[in-house]
Amino acid sequence: MTLDSLVPGQSARITYLEPSHPSLIRLSEMGFISGQHIQLIRKAPLGEPFKVRVMNYELCIRKSEAAAIHVEPVSLTA
Repeated sequence: MTLDSLVPGQSARITYLEPSHPSLIRLSEMGFISGQHIQLIRKAPLGEPFKVRVMNYELCIRKSEAAAIHVEPVSLTA
């Protein structure tokens, strides 16, 4: 599953980034790395950008970038 398929408020753990994505290095430098916890805060009304929380800060990314970030959902109620 990819980040763009999460619903607002849902949390996940990053499993990997598409190695062929043109923004791979930039996303990695911003904290999108395997094992990192991420939360989708909201999606803009027209579908992008996506507001996410990663490494204790919030930022916006494009839908194409979110589609390149593979995640596994996690539950924070444990």
